[in-house]
Amino acid sequence: MTSGKNISTGGFYLKTLKSNEINDISRFAVAVPKKVAKNAIKRHFLKRRVFNIVKENKALFPVADYIIFVNKEALLLNKAQMEEAIKIMAQKV
Repeated sequence: MTSGKNISTGGFYLKTLKSNEINDISRFAVAVPKKVAKNAIKRHFLKRRVFNIVKENKALFPVADYIIFVNKEALLLNKAQMEEAIKIMAQKV
């Protein structure tokens, strides 16, 4: 976790880690802490929404391992705004 690139964009924080050279695929993880949403239903909803957006835009990310942390600001975003923020993060990588 100490190495890699950190990117923060509108409700999300992206941590890029070294990729596994054996596989030429990107791996993603999404973390939604309890500070963002106390209710587990909201946390899982945000996690599923972010995973679906990443799945649709997977080609924009270079091959690496990624961890996406969701901030409280993401609760105020709709799906289109979340998708735009994730696309901006992909361009910055």
